[in-house]
Amino acid sequence: MEETGATYVVSRTVLRWVGRGRSPVATGLAGYILALPVMCCDTAFIMLSPLAKALSTGSGYGLQLFTLALAAGTFTSFKLVFPAAPLFPTTMFGADVSKVILLGFAASVPLFITGLMLSSV
Repeated sequence: MEETGATYVVSRTVLRWVGRGRSPVATGLAGYILALPVMCCDTAFIMLSPLAKALSTGSGYGLQLFTLALAAGTFTSFKLVFPAAPLFPTTMFGADVSKVILLGFAASVPLFITGLMLSSV
């Protein structure tokens, strides 16, 4: 994704949706989106770290805010939405995998928003 430039396309698109004034939110949202196809929250975090650093230099916000927003996005989406994490208990209890993923998504959105709010404290 990095070689093809897909990471920066997703980041620019999210930045355009959210607005330049809310670039920490855009960084977290880009991390939330990119952690799923990358299939690893750590890899998505490392891939987007240069973007967070570049956005922090010209925005007036500190690098810590961008780093925490990026961590909130990548870790909440990967740990709660990605099917590998809930797959074992789902199959163990015989639950419907699609419902578990949807419930994980529903649980991850408020946690992501809470992570964004706590990162700006």
